[in-house]
Order: sequence, then structure tokens, then C-alpha cells
Amino acid sequence: MSDTGSGMSAETLAHVFEPYFSTKDPSRGTGLGLATVHGIVEQSGGFIEVESELGRGTRFAVFLPAVGGAPRRDTPTPANRVSTPSSSETILLVEDDPSLRKALVRLLGREGYEVLAAADGAEAEVLAVDGRRIHLLLTDVVLPGSSGADVAEALLRRRPGLPVIFMSAHFDDSRAGHALLSVAPLIAKPFAPDDLLTEIRRALDTPSRTRRDDR
Repeated sequence: MSDTGSGMSAETLAHVFEPYFSTKDPSRGTGLGLATVHGIVEQSGGFIEVESELGRGTRFAVFLPAVGGAPRRDTPTPANRVSTPSSSETILLVEDDPSLRKALVRLLGREGYEVLAAADGAEAEVLAVDGRRIHLLLTDVVLPGSSGADVAEALLRRRPGLPVIFMSAHFDDSRAGHALLSVAPLIAKPFAPDDLLTEIRRALDTPSRTRRDDR
């Protein structure tokens, strides 16, 4: 992937994958998108190459092992990883960071999940009323226009018992301000892919009296 934008200096390039590092105004991002993508790619046995020059743009190249290839020796599967069942389950993903959203779609798809991806609450609402089954909501807490808690609350009115997992770069602050945030699982960004997958599996495997498959 490449662009013809302003590019990066050698000093900026050296920090590009560090959590919370960003050259943007704080209101335009947390600086976690590339850090999380980098973690997901490495966890998958791949790597990322970056080339950039001021005034000439930036190029990112993502390298991943071929399907069926042998796993890297330095990326063992954690002992607490919960296996994914063979049956397909659908996750509604709401994440406004494009790079992180794409990386999560790839990660979850590779694990056998069907993913409906939305950039904000409005897109999530459209996907939710489309008649498709949704087994879990995975949403960022801070979204354009509405919060992840608002999205979850609206969805739970129509789908009682739907498992919800929140993601946030501001773990402590995210627990305040909404009742759902105090009871639903919240995973702090940046997170390891296996930590997210384990949390998803745990949420899906937890029985709910009000959950119905036909919702």
C-alpha cells in the first residue's frame, strides 16, 4: 500500500509502530492503529516493511505466511488460547480506524468468523437491521457521532443477551459514564491478537438466558 503524501522523516519512521506515537492532532487519532496492526501481523507470523521519504510519500508492504504454511517457531500459540469451533459465527465489528478495522477483519476471518465491519454507529445500525444473524458485537468505545456503548445499547434492545466486547485506548477512563461499560468485557488497546480471540471465544461460549439464535 502506498501514497503520495507528505512522507515521514527518518526520525518519525523509527517510531511509527510505537503505541500512542502519532504526528496527528490528538483529536484525530490515538496513535494505536499501526501499533495494533503491527502486533497482529507479527502474531500471524508475518512482518511489515516501510519505506518513506519527506515530500515523496510512504509505502507499506505486509508479508504473511501462505495458507497451510508452517508457523514461525518464535510465535507459539499461548496455552490459554481457546479454540474456535467449526461452525461459523458472525461478529459485528465497529472500529473507526481504517487500518485497524481491516486488520481485525483479516484476523477474525482467518479464525473462521464472518465479519460485518462498520466505521461508526450509523453503519452498524444499517448492518444490524439487514436481517443477518449477529452472534457478538465488538466495538471501540470512542466512535464518530455516537459511543460504542450507545451502539451496544441500541443493539441489545433488539437482540437481548447479545455478547458485547468493548475496545479502548483509554482503559481506566472508559469504565466511567455508562452502565454497560462497567459490566461488559473491555480490552485495552494495543492488544495481542490471541488475547482478543480468547476474549471473543469466552464471550461466545458463555450461556445467556435471553440469547436467541434467530435474532
